[in-house]
Amino acid sequence: MTLLNVPRRTFLKTSAALVAAPSLCLFRAHPASAATRPDQALPQLWSEPRRIAVRNQNTGESGTFCYFADGKWQMDEFLALCKLLRDHHENIAIQLQPACFDLIYITQRWYEMAERRPARTTLTSGYRTPSTNRMVGGAPGGQHPKGAALDGRLDGVTPTVYARMLLAYQAGGVGLYANHVHWDVGRKPAFWRGGKRES
Repeated sequence: MTLLNVPRRTFLKTSAALVAAPSLCLFRAHPASAATRPDQALPQLWSEPRRIAVRNQNTGESGTFCYFADGKWQMDEFLALCKLLRDHHENIAIQLQPACFDLIYITQRWYEMAERRPARTTLTSGYRTPSTNRMVGGAPGGQHPKGAALDGRLDGVTPTVYARMLLAYQAGGVGLYANHVHWDVGRKPAFWRGGKRES
């Protein structure tokens, strides 16, 4: 497998603002749901270790990863997450946008606080090479080849509910499909259903 490493300085520069104040720079309140968001009620969630449980539906690989703790990125765990979400068709991984994982983290904590049981996210697509993106019908110029999008679902909730949870953070695009949700980061918030935009 090939893992394309972004220089540490570049990685830290692009993610520094997220570490400093996620609620200010990425996760902006959505008026309809701000009162129930866990990071609004418990802002200390962002200072806790960011640990997520994930499963790759395509490869069967799964694990629990703590990718951020003690005020710094845990690079071994972060890169292990990126590897799990590689393009399994071509066996190629790149460093994904950390904000994609932060959305998994905060929605899992939301679920755990509401249901009082552990959460897990099943992922159906992560990084795609341009050729894989074309093969699966992804949008040209989409976010998967840029490492800025994931597809999946939060186990125990419907795709509709999960889409609403992700929309609460207005972090980028959210697409609702029959069996999964697409989310991406780093662009103007958008919402769509079915095949009207990229998956």
